[in-house]
Amino acid sequence: MINKIQQHKKAMYINDGKLNKIVESGDMSGLDMLVQQGRWDECLSLAEKQGQDYLNKYLMMFSRNYLQQGQFKETARILSRYNTPAVQQLLPVYKTICVEVLATVNEIELQVLREMLQKLVKNLEQTVGDR
Repeated sequence: MINKIQQHKKAMYINDGKLNKIVESGDMSGLDMLVQQGRWDECLSLAEKQGQDYLNKYLMMFSRNYLQQGQFKETARILSRYNTPAVQQLLPVYKTICVEVLATVNEIELQVLREMLQKLVKNLEQTVGDR
């Protein structure tokens, strides 16, 4: 009976577009639904509230999606917004952003890259210091 009530509630949230309520109830499938709808800001914000592991997972998904579209500056900006986590799976993303932004030699994009790298270095130093 409880499962049917939960399913009904979830269906209502989906119909109303309130996917954040699904996540807040502990059902992380709401984050995947936000991704499918391209609602990245909302997804990343909610993922951050669920913990660093969820945030890292959805930052990786976001990065892959945006890098495929050639949106290197925006990817760097969002990663910086979420403090440029120093996790292994994101290192290739940082490398790709560096190579692509340095190739453009655009001052604004270089500033965004600089900010992202400063945060990454700070986080890497903290990670090494914690060991």
